[in-house]
Amino acid sequence: MKDVADNFTNVYFRIFLLLLGFPLVAQAGDVDFSNYDVPLYTQIVDTIKAKIAPRLGEGTLTRERYFIIPFAYQDRENHPEFSHSFITVIRVFADNKQPNLTRGLAMRKYKNREFEAFTISWLPRDFLTNPHLCVFDGPGARLFPKQNKCPISPGRNFTLAETIKLAVDAKNAVAMWGPYEIRKEAFNRAVARKRLLDQGKIKYRVVGIAWGGTSPVNPLIIRFNPEEDYAPVDNFTQTKNDPWTLWTHAWSPRGPGTYSIRLAVKDPSVPTRRLDSGYYVRSVEISEV
Repeated sequence: MKDVADNFTNVYFRIFLLLLGFPLVAQAGDVDFSNYDVPLYTQIVDTIKAKIAPRLGEGTLTRERYFIIPFAYQDRENHPEFSHSFITVIRVFADNKQPNLTRGLAMRKYKNREFEAFTISWLPRDFLTNPHLCVFDGPGARLFPKQNKCPISPGRNFTLAETIKLAVDAKNAVAMWGPYEIRKEAFNRAVARKRLLDQGKIKYRVVGIAWGGTSPVNPLIIRFNPEEDYAPVDNFTQTKNDPWTLWTHAWSPRGPGTYSIRLAVKDPSVPTRRLDSGYYVRSVEISEV
């Protein structure tokens, strides 16, 4: 036993020496304070423009281009009530073509380029005036949702300027990635999501995994009570027989009560014995809508 302890100490000592062998001095780069007095929102917008413009080139833009810019902010201690992620979506119009404008979005201009832009940033509706969000409250609240005493907060979609103001007011660190170029289909999907959020109809999101089977499923359908009709799952794409596929579905309950969530596959040629038997039916109690 003593030999084992000695060997362990020897290994530990060697590891300690190995760590000491690495240089522990971090060299800081030059910090640019030239924009110190410029509002953060203005800095962000200027940075986005400066990064996208070179990718469009100086010549005629013969086709539309689409970009996304993901963001996140948090405080020093990573508290969930001071953490948030959001995204800005941009559509740059082609030159010398009459664009089909997106309903509800204003056309903007930067230099010789015309574009549309919007942000998806879902937060409590009164967050600008009451930024003290209750996330977890009560014994076991982090593990058991029923133990959480925090009230449900009605939400709304915030603009980029509003979201950045929240981060600045809380003195949070803001991170930005991209811009990343996306396809037109992704832009259209983001527009559809923004419109759904702006309507205020989203109350809950159901998340699940489709797995197993010998062939792709198309479409996957869902209902929330036996007397309701099935509807296609919002966000489900399976192009091949994947081992598992994540899906999500936005749901607005009619009112408080107990609901039975059941899924099915519309294609009768796909065997779904357990689904059909009710094996995966789940019940949920909705107390507030």
